[in-house]
Amino acid sequence: MDLKLIAALSNPQYRYEASIKIAEYFNCKYLIILIKDPEIDLLLPAPGFPETLPGSPGWDIFSGLCLRRGFHTGELPFLDDPSLTAS
Repeated sequence: MDLKLIAALSNPQYRYEASIKIAEYFNCKYLIILIKDPEIDLLLPAPGFPETLPGSPGWDIFSGLCLRRGFHTGELPFLDDPSLTAS
């Protein structure tokens, strides 16, 4: 893997675009980096990634598996929304 792909994640302004290039490298559609918020004990998208749909059944399952395994591969329906943009 080209380390420039990983280095591009360091800038939150371009992080979402960089994550798409990394996902393509691994033949995936998206890559989302999540961080655990210690105050609310939930996973949240890292700065530069789109907001999630907390409380939805799909998100609860996905984030729960991420917490237990440290990673997870799956489908989240909101990611296919063409109006989705990084915040």
